[in-house]
Amino acid sequence: MRRTPMIALGAAALLAGPLNGPVAAAREPVPCPGTVTGVVQTLVKAEQRGDRTLLEFEFTAKHTLCPAPNESVEADQIGRLWFNLDAAGTGRVRFASTVHYEGATLQGDGGGTVTSSGITGTGRAYGGTGSLAGIQGRGEFWSTGPDSFADLIWYLYPRA
Repeated sequence: MRRTPMIALGAAALLAGPLNGPVAAAREPVPCPGTVTGVVQTLVKAEQRGDRTLLEFEFTAKHTLCPAPNESVEADQIGRLWFNLDAAGTGRVRFASTVHYEGATLQGDGGGTVTSSGITGTGRAYGGTGSLAGIQGRGEFWSTGPDSFADLIWYLYPRA
């Protein structure tokens, strides 16, 4: 399956002190390749609008999370999926979700395209709580099977 190009993250250099002071190194995005597996969907709503089919699902899954640079864990993900499909089953998908890990959460949303080859799209992570507070990310995802996805998220971590 062909993947969509990675969304570029711009990381600006931040000043460490007064304008004539030393310049701090820019925060660099850190890649976090992962998977979303064991996706379980429950249909919430199905509606026909002309030649379009609108579907809404709740879902749960296991999702790779990088709570710190060079650290990868499996976290619980819950959320909603919205599909807008034509008669051939192609169209658009949107999602909103929350990843839960050791009492902390990280929000995410995004969207993509549904084709006969699968689903591809982009997403972002934001609004963390607890140990995930301040983490932001952008990335891409693509389906790898009927209930699984792969993704590559580039995270920015808060300064220590």
